[in-house]
Amino acid sequence: GVFWYEYHKAEAKLMDDVKSNLSDSAKNLLNQIAKANGNLGSLGTLLFKIQDGTVTTENPPSKYEWNIIWAAYKVRKAAAVTTH
Repeated sequence: GVFWYEYHKAEAKLMDDVKSNLSDSAKNLLNQIAKANGNLGSLGTLLFKIQDGTVTTENPPSKYEWNIIWAAYKVRKAAAVTTH
């Protein structure tokens, strides 16, 4: 129990640090997610291809930034589903 508590506390601090220092590419992808209207599926496909290297970008997001990007995508997708 104590180990997992400390682990999650450290992870939360790390993610807060990452969020406050996002790269330009991560910010751009988050903006695309926020502005997506009806094309979330194709945007999700593009995100996956960028992450796995099929589509290359200059200065791709870091491993930790991808966690933030996918979390934002999932929130946006859930919001789109509930409005339809």
